[in-house]
Amino acid sequence: MTAQVALSVVLLAGAFLFGRSVTAAAAVDVGFETENRLVMSVNLRNHGYDQARGQSYVSETLSVLENLPGVESASTSAMMPFNGKWIGGVASDATAKPIYSGYNTIGPAYFGTMGIDLVRGREFTYRHVGGTEPVVIVNEQLANTLWGGEDPLGRQVRFETGTARVIGVARNANYYELAEEAELQLYLPVLQYLQPGVRFVVHTDVEAGSMTRAVREVLLRHDPGLAVAETTTLEQVLEAERRTLTSITSLVGGFAAMALLLAVVGIYGSLAYLVRLRRAEIGIRLALGATRGRVGRFVVSRAIGIASLGVLLGVPAALGLSRFAGGFVFGVAPRDPVSLAGASILLVVTAALARWLPARRAARIDPVEVLKQD
Repeated sequence: MTAQVALSVVLLAGAFLFGRSVTAAAAVDVGFETENRLVMSVNLRNHGYDQARGQSYVSETLSVLENLPGVESASTSAMMPFNGKWIGGVASDATAKPIYSGYNTIGPAYFGTMGIDLVRGREFTYRHVGGTEPVVIVNEQLANTLWGGEDPLGRQVRFETGTARVIGVARNANYYELAEEAELQLYLPVLQYLQPGVRFVVHTDVEAGSMTRAVREVLLRHDPGLAVAETTTLEQVLEAERRTLTSITSLVGGFAAMALLLAVVGIYGSLAYLVRLRRAEIGIRLALGATRGRVGRFVVSRAIGIASLGVLLGVPAALGLSRFAGGFVFGVAPRDPVSLAGASILLVVTAALARWLPARRAARIDPVEVLKQD
């Protein structure tokens, strides 16, 4: 029974830990807005588009989308949050040693469409096309890493395809996972650096799903042969990222509930058997003057003893296994004291409840009847 209680502590601590992670994930500020944002993607390379033709398609399609009834704004992005990573070297000038940063190729009005604040400078526009001065936008983390507290606007950065001038600084956002620290991020204008996979992001003033057909028609207007490879919303993207935590919590919570039930049944069965086994002894004690309350406390003490010893063994085991949970929890430490305390208290309280009926039966034993039988 002690081992069973110890196992219950481990599983309950895990359930508390992942439950707290789900709560923290639901409250996290990811740095972008998800409400009423529709995402559809096309792959231009699969349909023979070169840079010039692809950039023309993107520009024309965005112009139509921006004027579509029900659309607040529209832009493009090569990468969506939590959907892959593009990494390359970035340096503050031609001689500095490169550091590795995340990349993304985005369209005009991207930050307004995504609800990401621009801390300084301005967004890309339709004027930032091939043949014009190369420009980039950096996030706060990359700006601070490259230039410290100095003004990054107008600075030149060197990256894999050349150099460009910084025209803006964007607020940090979660790009790759909910639990990430602030990541380095470089943004390139799609009309200068087109990537074959283009995701159109549309901010609507109505429910995003209701605009799916209208947006799809616009994407296919200039080329009916294109295939729309992906249709989703940013709310679904964020929910899918949170779903891993929710699934783990449900799984561990289910095992914890089963373990807790087995512990309750086991403690109850053990105490009931103890009372039946020592019925004669209890009867004699009552006959010799023991109070019924004292008899009940004797049974309770056994229950609390089993639970306490199980907790003493279960807590170190939970602490030892917590290092394997580090990559799955969010917003709480793997060795979360609240989770351990919650699991321990729940086990002790449950053990106290499980002892109630056996203790009541022990206190109600009739000493006269017991002595007659013996």
